[in-house]
Amino acid sequence: MSALRQRSCCSELSLLLFCVENFITVLTPAVYDYQYLPEVAVSKKSHVTFRVRAGSDAHVALSTMYGDTDRKTYELVLGSWDNSRSAIRYGGRGPVMTQVDTPAVLDRYDFRSFWISWDSDVIQVSQQHHHHHLFVQETLYRAFFC
Repeated sequence: MSALRQRSCCSELSLLLFCVENFITVLTPAVYDYQYLPEVAVSKKSHVTFRVRAGSDAHVALSTMYGDTDRKTYELVLGSWDNSRSAIRYGGRGPVMTQVDTPAVLDRYDFRSFWISWDSDVIQVSQQHHHHHLFVQETLYRAFFC
């Protein structure tokens, strides 16, 4: 992965890279638009931890192409469908690869911690307070890395 992007509807997302002392806070407006985070280098990483405070619809994109959310990008959608489901999509607003019921996974008043891994050709998303309770995963397309 070469870029980490974040988009969320009326939310605050804090990113903390595991074992690295990078911590940033990003406030986003209620529009579907990604804020690129070049200061969060993930090219030599296999996971990232972050916190979200939002009533619904937190989106994180993992991409091999900086500035392009349509190709070679996986979009992780947390608490969508009125904070009832989460999904992994191929590309921004692309087709849903997998989705699961995650009622009240987000909270508009309190931060919720998450962990994303893209190791061993699989994207995994889990909640940190559940000792990395895995709730959604998808096998990466081999072409994603080419």
